[in-house]
Amino acid sequence: LLLRQQFLNDYVAEGQNMTIKYTAMNLGALEATDIKISIPTWPNDLFENVDGDVTTTRSRLLPGEIFSHTFTVKPKKPFNLLAVDSRAQIEYRYGNDDPPMEKVGKTSGFKNIEVLTLKKYRKLTVSQLDESKYFIAGSIAMVLIPLLMYYYIRL
Repeated sequence: LLLRQQFLNDYVAEGQNMTIKYTAMNLGALEATDIKISIPTWPNDLFENVDGDVTTTRSRLLPGEIFSHTFTVKPKKPFNLLAVDSRAQIEYRYGNDDPPMEKVGKTSGFKNIEVLTLKKYRKLTVSQLDESKYFIAGSIAMVLIPLLMYYYIRL
């Protein structure tokens, strides 16, 4: 099995939703069973659970099949989430032996993630909105001015 872990936010701030997605793909020729995906070192005490769970299970994954799971949490305070604390782990069984073979794999985790203060988060996101407003206003002006000039010349 191949496990991919995605961080779905641009920024993370205290009290704001943070979403993580796991995608497990069975690239092998055998069915995988008793699948468990988790982050064993996840600092639960620093987060409030919003939706889903850090740990998920699935009874089986057929060859070529893909399984995704998303969970959302809210950081309770600003801190640095270390890469070592965000490494996802996948455990599963495969093969026709009795008992089946067991395998454990891990992702590399995310780079260190800074959970921002709400003030710093708003400053970053508001500046992006301001830039978008200026871009739109400039684009409209670049189209409108030549049109107005054309209209007045024709009069």
